[in-house]
Amino acid sequence: MCIGFSSCHSVSEQTEIVARDNIDLGAFTIGDTANFTIPLVNPTDETLKILDIKGSCECITINTYPTELRPQQTGTINATYSSKFEGKFLGVLYKNVVIKLNKKPFIHSVRLKVDINK
Repeated sequence: MCIGFSSCHSVSEQTEIVARDNIDLGAFTIGDTANFTIPLVNPTDETLKILDIKGSCECITINTYPTELRPQQTGTINATYSSKFEGKFLGVLYKNVVIKLNKKPFIHSVRLKVDINK
């Protein structure tokens, strides 16, 4: 399943902008960090503006991302996950990266899976 927004050319047509909406970051011990990327694509004939990107907790740092994607352009969100903020939580946890766009639907979410071990 991919995240998309409705094109102004067809209300029912969904356009994929996030190549992966579920990312398994793997296993971590408390204190580990990992860099990860979220690939983006704008297959439309309109410029897509990325207004903001946030992690669902302080464990996710958004490092770089394009502020806009021209028609047919690809880009990458570069981010870091740190398990040092997980405290006593062990096992499989789910986090989100939320992307705010200038086109409907305005909010997109990418789900991250992490497995915290001692």
